[in-house]
Formats: sequence, C-alpha cells, structure tokens
Amino acid sequence: MSGMSKEMQDKIYDEIVAEWTEKYGVENLDKVKLDTVRKALAYIPDADGLKCVSSVETGKTHLVPVKDIIMKGLKGDELETYPVED
Repeated sequence: MSGMSKEMQDKIYDEIVAEWTEKYGVENLDKVKLDTVRKALAYIPDADGLKCVSSVETGKTHLVPVKDIIMKGLKGDELETYPVED
C-alpha cells in the first residue's frame, strides 16, 4: 500500500488550515485538532486525495475529496453530488 504522498498530505493540511483560519481566525485555531488532522492524513491509503465512498442505497461508489470529509463530514444525501468512480 503506497498511501498518500507527503506532498498531498501537506496540500490538504494547508487548505484546511487556510479555511479554518479564515473562518475562525488564527488565534482560535485548535492546535490539537490540527495535529489530529495531520496524523490522520498519514494513514489515508488513497494517494490522490480522494476517498472511495459507496452508497448502500444505490450501490454506486463516489470519489469524495478527503478534505471535504474532514471539513464538513459527509451526509448520505450529499453523496450524489460527487462523481461516480469508473
């Protein structure tokens, strides 16, 4: 298992930090949460930054950006907004 490259991990992490900084301000960033995000990214096996998520209802597998899962979670009714894996 090759996993996500360090460069991809850094890119996603930097995007999350930028969004949280804009939303909450730099003084309100939760360093513990950011450390948890950094550690979690190291364990994600998907090298391209996309996670394959299958719908039990439709049987389709969608490609969901890891960043979206971390930032806002994933609700079943939102799954259809993401592309279907070929």
